[in-house]
Amino acid sequence: TQPYPGVIETLKKLSSKGVSMAVATNKRYVPTIKLINHFNWQKYFASIECSDSQSQIRNKDEMIQEILKNNAFTEGFFVGDTVNDGLSANLNQLPFILARYGYGRDQDWSKVNVKKDIQNFSEILQLI
Repeated sequence: TQPYPGVIETLKKLSSKGVSMAVATNKRYVPTIKLINHFNWQKYFASIECSDSQSQIRNKDEMIQEILKNNAFTEGFFVGDTVNDGLSANLNQLPFILARYGYGRDQDWSKVNVKKDIQNFSEILQLI
């Protein structure tokens, strides 16, 4: 697995600016943590929530709620690439940033309130 272009540099810049970040993914915990550790990214994230991080499998809504409950994010937005990401962000009153470079390119976005589209990961820097 290779990161999207610009991810490493963007994470470093966000971290240097004191931006608190979290991960909510439907992927399983063990492979997610292996990837994060492989790239030495654990230092960038205040929280990492996976579908199986808890004793019961959770959906994206529940993962976002857990992150918000356990972290003092005063402002925030959710960057995602699927309709499910967008709907979960909307349900949790988080502005949704659509990552057009991800998996959900051909999905129907008509029911999602999208605050902004980005074409590559480094565009996140323009949001802070």
